[in-house]
Amino acid sequence: MSNSFKGKMYYTRTHKKEKPKTLHDDQYDALLEYWQTEDFEEISDRASQNRASDCGGRGQIVHYGGAKPRSAYEKEMRDELGCEPTVDEVFFRMYTRKDEDGNIEWASQATEAAYVWAQTQGVSKKGTVLGLSGRANSVIDWMSRILPLKAIGPTIPSMYLDKRLQEDTDYGLNMLKPQTDICINWLNQQQPRSVIYVSFGSLVKLSLEQTQELSHALRTCDKHFLWVVRSSEEAKLPVNFSKDTFNKGLIVSWSPQLQVLSHDSIGCFITHCGWNSILEGLSMGVPMLAMPQWTDQSTNAKFVVDVWKTGIKARMDEKGLVRQEEISRCLKFVMEGEDGEKIRMSAAKWKEMAKEAIDEGGSSDMNIEEFVSTLRKSNFRSTPN
Repeated sequence: MSNSFKGKMYYTRTHKKEKPKTLHDDQYDALLEYWQTEDFEEISDRASQNRASDCGGRGQIVHYGGAKPRSAYEKEMRDELGCEPTVDEVFFRMYTRKDEDGNIEWASQATEAAYVWAQTQGVSKKGTVLGLSGRANSVIDWMSRILPLKAIGPTIPSMYLDKRLQEDTDYGLNMLKPQTDICINWLNQQQPRSVIYVSFGSLVKLSLEQTQELSHALRTCDKHFLWVVRSSEEAKLPVNFSKDTFNKGLIVSWSPQLQVLSHDSIGCFITHCGWNSILEGLSMGVPMLAMPQWTDQSTNAKFVVDVWKTGIKARMDEKGLVRQEEISRCLKFVMEGEDGEKIRMSAAKWKEMAKEAIDEGGSSDMNIEEFVSTLRKSNFRSTPN
């Protein structure tokens, strides 16, 4: 970190001894952590070159005051909204403007990066999920300026979370026929948090070499495993693999994933990071080993590792393969020791937050109620006399 950058941070945090009034305490804590990273140093240095972060300049970053007092912004927004604005809304107003085409423009890259980082770190409030703070996170806030938008979810059957709807036990649709009885009967014989659950969804096709590497890792580890291998992929398994691992593993063509992930015996979920699988793993509080393959899966894995902190991502080699040794290392990291305990605690926290979100009075429950109320009012106004 450059001496000039260190000097700015030292002065702001030690001599001024003040937190930006536009941030909550836990947002500021996350921001302080971010200020120490290379990402922020690079952005700040780039911003300093065009005086974007100079005190009194047009592009002030979050530890300097706005062009006019915060109270003036609050009064202005209070008059516009007819209610008290949130901290996030005031911050957004202070540090953004619209260009000639009406597009939102941040005062500086440093300001935007700091704001988005603090948002993704999340403000832990009852009934909020995915790191939302204030009325919504930054993405939803932006989108709401174009079209009315409400965040709901996670959209997991009720009986796995709040249990308010007794009949809501599954999605009512399966891509393939799950081997439910076989899976659950086998899991019932295992110890709590002792089983590795492996599934790459309904579309991903691992290469022959990658399947072999994963097979060797599961064969040599000291844990039991339940591996979903679709019929079309069975030929990629090593010869006699099922027989050789009969005492420690179960291979099925398809599983009832929600029932599996919610089972006490599951200790780790090796996943391709498809969004459905990620949402189910997060909602069930299961630590994850991420092996993303394509499209949005790498982004989802980023959230698992760096935002939610509920798992680890396996590293590929120069050929794009995750080797046996790397898989074994990750499994040990997730399922054993102090690091594994931290991941389990974080996973349990997010499970509780998911439940609170859809439970009565949670963010999803309230947003649905508000949406329905809006529809009813709209229908009442459109009904002829």
